[in-house]
Amino acid sequence: RIKGHAVVELRDIDNKELVQLVSEQRVEVMVSHDIIGRLMIQCARQRGLAHTYTSLLGFEDNEFYLQHWPKSVGKTFNEVAFHFHDAVACGVKQAQPDDPSTPILLNPPRDYVVRDGDEILVLAEDDDTYTFSDSPSKEALVRRRDTVVSKWAPAAARVEQILFCGWRRDLDDMIVELDKCVTEGSELHILSTIPID
Repeated sequence: RIKGHAVVELRDIDNKELVQLVSEQRVEVMVSHDIIGRLMIQCARQRGLAHTYTSLLGFEDNEFYLQHWPKSVGKTFNEVAFHFHDAVACGVKQAQPDDPSTPILLNPPRDYVVRDGDEILVLAEDDDTYTFSDSPSKEALVRRRDTVVSKWAPAAARVEQILFCGWRRDLDDMIVELDKCVTEGSELHILSTIPID
């Protein structure tokens, strides 16, 4: 329950509209089967992404933490990022969001000024392994000064042939998700013991 709203996890999308109808917009519905299907598609297409998700969302390695740091108030997000020597600042949970539908800003603009009550979202090993330092990290400032970021160019689009093995009830949703990622002319082949009808 978050500020009078409940978050409900459903395994089946067929019940989503019914839950939203009876909840009068006070329930956030998450269909776990759909989320898992999307993650499967993304992880199959991007090498190393499954390991990244495991590291970020699991209980090993680093985790996300939110905390209000009074010393950060009045500083820009760019300045705040250098005050965490053992954590990576990723966003801000706004105490008074400009847009109520997005209270958490991931990767906010560098010139975003932290307000009183804002919480800083960080990625850290544990909640007691980092703190807001009085002075910015000199090493990080030097790296920022000396770093030259080359222009990123997307890989050339190519037609793909993809094989799905097995079957899921929401395979059609997964195919729609896959279709958003591939070049026109790509083919999908399905190997399954389930009859076509």
